[in-house]
Amino acid sequence: MTNSVTDPGRFAVGWRKYLWLAAGAALGGFALHNDWSISIAGWLFLICLMRFTRSSGILLGFGCSWLASAVATVVFLFAGNRFSFGPILFGCCLAISTILTLPLLVDRLLFARLTPLLATLIFPTTRVATEFLVAAVSPFGTIFSAHWRAPSRRTCRCCSWSR
Repeated sequence: MTNSVTDPGRFAVGWRKYLWLAAGAALGGFALHNDWSISIAGWLFLICLMRFTRSSGILLGFGCSWLASAVATVVFLFAGNRFSFGPILFGCCLAISTILTLPLLVDRLLFARLTPLLATLIFPTTRVATEFLVAAVSPFGTIFSAHWRAPSRRTCRCCSWSR
């Protein structure tokens, strides 16, 4: 009897696994709490990258997922004109992307070794821990977490109950 989590038929193989990476990379731009963000994209972005890492080798999966996260982070800061963009900020983006991509690596390394119930807890637990780490040691605080985004006027106008 095979474990349903480790069954290779459950994951895309060949070129199809790159569709998960492409979907994750595309959703990454809408997942980083900017003016054009979509709330559900934050989780869909990570689910797509998780599907890619689970169907890929360890280094390829982590490297491509890290690249997709890093590109989304750099584009978010550069296009949103959040800060004056320079090499120090670029290095911080790469470091933060590395830390926030580590849960995908941990999930890839451990999901097949645990029971299905425990395997579902690996990614959320490590993601929360890494977001806490970034908030504690990063000079940007909670910049890439769900609590950072300040509502824009447009959001307040659309969501306001008052006239």
